[in-house]
Amino acid sequence: MSKPYKVCIDAGHGGHDPGAVSPHFGIAEKEIVLRMALMFRDYISESDYLYSVLLTREQDIFIPLQKRCDKANDAGVDLFISFHCNASQNQSAKGIEVFFYAGSEKSKLLAAEVYRDLLTMIEGHDGRGIKEGKYYVLKFTKMPAILIEFEFLSNEEQAQFLADKDNQMLMIQSVADTVEYFLEGGDHE
Repeated sequence: MSKPYKVCIDAGHGGHDPGAVSPHFGIAEKEIVLRMALMFRDYISESDYLYSVLLTREQDIFIPLQKRCDKANDAGVDLFISFHCNASQNQSAKGIEVFFYAGSEKSKLLAAEVYRDLLTMIEGHDGRGIKEGKYYVLKFTKMPAILIEFEFLSNEEQAQFLADKDNQMLMIQSVADTVEYFLEGGDHE
């Protein structure tokens, strides 16, 4: 049965671009977000959600930012969500952030709902807010788009949390449910 909506999940970085790397465990951002994107796609396809998932990458390869945008735009997806992990010189920095592009009210609404639901689902984690971001993939996609920073790989405790598959599944389930709610609520174009 065909699903009425499509959501593009963008696993940030890839290939020669590792993204952030945990100084404590050597885990690269590109590995965590790819695993989460694949888990997200599989979870949605095995469930009765009203949307299907398109991935910008399914393996550890580098894909230029414009090609990521083109893939989502050409497929006419309803939402674009980019998965990332944060890092900082300050190894005590922690917390989830969700970015949206200025001027997109629907992106801002999606960012707020995803942010709120992640903090509700993952008890004891800090939030750093929803923020305007001038990220390429948010600017050049034609649908509501957000970029999620799932905690800090530079923080030892958070890196350990991010590397755990059960924790990854908790975050995926939270985002999956929020997306369903957002789409069902008619808050898409």
